Amino acid sequence: MIINFGSKPPDYIQNGLNIYIKRIKAYFPIEVKEHNLRSDDDEEKILDKMKEKNCQVVLLSEDGELMDSKCFAQKIQYWFNSGKKNLIFVVGNAYGFSEKIKKNYPLLSLSLLTFNQHLALLILIEQIYRALTILHHHPYHH
Repeated sequence: MIINFGSKPPDYIQNGLNIYIKRIKAYFPIEVKEHNLRSDDDEEKILDKMKEKNCQVVLLSEDGELMDSKCFAQKIQYWFNSGKKNLIFVVGNAYGFSEKIKKNYPLLSLSLLTFNQHLALLILIEQIYRALTILHHHPYHH
């Protein structure tokens, strides 16, 4: 699952998301949920609820771990094998996550570049698909 703590993506991003959601569903179920938050407390409550449900929560952050696509695939495999109920990636709003929240979850960075939340969401879902094709020896990643 992917949680987007920002505004609804524009149509051109949503079209791209739909393409990758359809492709990923060939490997496992996936959904993108949007949450418009009123405060950092709302964000923290949602994340804590996921953690309580034995989910592996990973936050996208410019402070996160950088890795190439093959390492990301290995990391996804590790998270899948960790015994957690679900793997949940979270894209923050335009201001990212508070330090208080970031210290409680693994952080992933997509690049040294900074992307707006909508592009980050699209890049993330493409990289999830790419990781799955790597793990299944599909020629998408060569």
